[in-house]
Amino acid sequence: MNLENHVLVLPGLSGDSERVKALLKNLNSPQLNFHLSTAANWNNFSEDIQAKINRIESEVDELSEQGKVSIIGISGSGSLAGLVYLEREGEVERVINVCGRLRPRGIPPLWLTSLRNPTFKKSVLAFQEREPELTESDRRKFLIFQAKFDELVPGSTSYLKGAQIIHLSAVGHMCAIKSAFLEHGNQMIDFLR
Repeated sequence: MNLENHVLVLPGLSGDSERVKALLKNLNSPQLNFHLSTAANWNNFSEDIQAKINRIESEVDELSEQGKVSIIGISGSGSLAGLVYLEREGEVERVINVCGRLRPRGIPPLWLTSLRNPTFKKSVLAFQEREPELTESDRRKFLIFQAKFDELVPGSTSYLKGAQIIHLSAVGHMCAIKSAFLEHGNQMIDFLR
């Protein structure tokens, strides 16, 4: 039986699925099935991080019945993608973090970038706390797109030791995200296959 490759895509804090759909058009691969998730629902400020993780885990469970599952976490969903991997290590094959913060330290500080969304702050802190659980083998299953000139997510905050890292030279957060998909789409596809 030939299993399908499913990729669950988690948009950033804005939840702008139309922009994400446009970026996904650059990842042309008949071997990959992309699924845009709305489970993170970052606009629900009263919801705790575990509720978001539970909904994404349900999507992972459903897709894993049909084949292999990987996750792309964009921007604010980068730490969330890592947390879901830790919860569903046996079901999630690979994780791509596109300009997503994994650490609180940096300029601008996490407390400032999460003023409007305290759940995002909890996601970053939870990933940092659980990161030591990742083995060397786990870390090789992560591809990190790290922007050198990102005003919202400094490169030092998106580092994961042992992961594959691609440095983006684009200036600005949104430009760096676009650069990851437009200039490095083939590398994403190769990593996900």
